[in-house]
Amino acid sequence: MRTVLLAFGLLLGLPPFALAKEPLNWTFSRHGGTTIEIPTFIAHGKTRLLKGGGKDGLIFDSKEYGAEFSQYKVIDGTNKRPIEYIYDQVFPRGSEVKYEVDKPLLGVVSMEFPGQFTYIYYNMCQKNENENKCFDISYRKNDQSFFEPIVERIVRSFRKSR
Repeated sequence: MRTVLLAFGLLLGLPPFALAKEPLNWTFSRHGGTTIEIPTFIAHGKTRLLKGGGKDGLIFDSKEYGAEFSQYKVIDGTNKRPIEYIYDQVFPRGSEVKYEVDKPLLGVVSMEFPGQFTYIYYNMCQKNENENKCFDISYRKNDQSFFEPIVERIVRSFRKSR
């Protein structure tokens, strides 16, 4: 049975240690004008308000996994396309863009930014009337195989929350 689980985990790209952990629990987060699913380990992390700079939302810190997650809306009445907002306001300079989506009502940027630990940064914004509703997440590159399915589920949930 363990061999089957290990093979299944390898197919999913999960490290073997992730199979020994309990399955992730999920909850709904209602901030920044959206309702999306996030793992409870993020929801139960330290939180702080994200106010100012034309943003309204919440930041979650998961010390357990070294991840930060933000869910917010841009309240400055911007008429910018979502990708323009991401690059003008959020994009960490000097980072290497790995993935980008630029549509009139959707913008996505994923990048790596170096430091003591290399981090993956993923930001998605959807345009709704004159607001960009967004989330972003950053986590250590070493934990990428653990976080990729988490980000995929958050993205599906976020896209439904229009």
